[in-house]
Amino acid sequence: MNTSKQVNVMIGLLFVTFVVTVGYLFNEANRQEVESAEINERNAERGARLFVQNCRNCHGLDGSGKDAEGKGTIGVAVNAPHFLILGKDNVYNAAATSESEADNIRNYLRETITCGRVGTYMPKWDIQFGGSLSATQVEQLVTLIVGDPTGKHDYWDLVLEEGEHADEEQFGPVLEKELGRHPTAAEIRARSEQETITRDAATITITTDNCGQFSNDTKLTRRTRVDPRTVAMDAGPSGVTPDQTATPAPTGPSAAQGEQLGNAHGCLAGHTRAGTPLVGPTWLGVYGRTEQLEDGSSVVVDDAYIRESILMPQAKIVAGFADVAAMPEFSSLTDLQIESIILYLQTITE
Repeated sequence: MNTSKQVNVMIGLLFVTFVVTVGYLFNEANRQEVESAEINERNAERGARLFVQNCRNCHGLDGSGKDAEGKGTIGVAVNAPHFLILGKDNVYNAAATSESEADNIRNYLRETITCGRVGTYMPKWDIQFGGSLSATQVEQLVTLIVGDPTGKHDYWDLVLEEGEHADEEQFGPVLEKELGRHPTAAEIRARSEQETITRDAATITITTDNCGQFSNDTKLTRRTRVDPRTVAMDAGPSGVTPDQTATPAPTGPSAAQGEQLGNAHGCLAGHTRAGTPLVGPTWLGVYGRTEQLEDGSSVVVDDAYIRESILMPQAKIVAGFADVAAMPEFSSLTDLQIESIILYLQTITE
């Protein structure tokens, strides 16, 4: 074989090697992506099973923090857009969540599940601190809550599916005996709402100490995060694209902001909007009401009293609530935020 032919053969072999290598790398990247998605979904499925077994009684059957009638549950919503973490090429055509922001969200959820929250009904779940979940199981719950990074699947559908199976097994035979026929899915779900969700706060324990505690400001930041599905790909740090005009933030207090603050700070763990007390008086009809205090005096629930109760909750204790867990101080709230909470409380009427 002459030199020219040898060169051509070598070039041909190099080309084939190049094509094979590129093809392998491309397929390997796809394989890893598919494998990662499968692992993520398996963990979400396990997280859904854990949620059904351990979390529905406080956070609602679907994690929304509400029951079928829209009343708030003892636990806050965890099926919420502010916890979503999106990857590249998601179905919303939205910006991918930055690595640092994703880490912050996961850490917040991980530590809250692991260590609970002082002054609320959120217990320590990690087995090393007296709970019943392993670190791996905690991560599976985190995977469920932050959602599918592609947006193609709603992991909370897994919770509903797992819940239906569990409820069918638990309540189906009972209802069949009561009704004399096999119950419908709606009847089983209604019984689950009735039996699964904790209504009486006296039956559960308030967490008084934990192994780690995020500040109220951190909690507020995580729970008031902009829905990442609405952030454009070319958005800057403010979430506004270069050719957009940002809508000015509200300059005054509002009842809507007050409701958001109440939810974000976990106030519904101590107060209800339905008329029944928890560890604190109900919010239903609270504004303008006269409350009897532990020292025998009385007070009208007005702007001044609400402000004092937020900033110095032990200054005036409503009769019957002296022996329950102390409400934490929310001294980090601004005047505007407190005014918003006051406006919101005025809207909760019978």
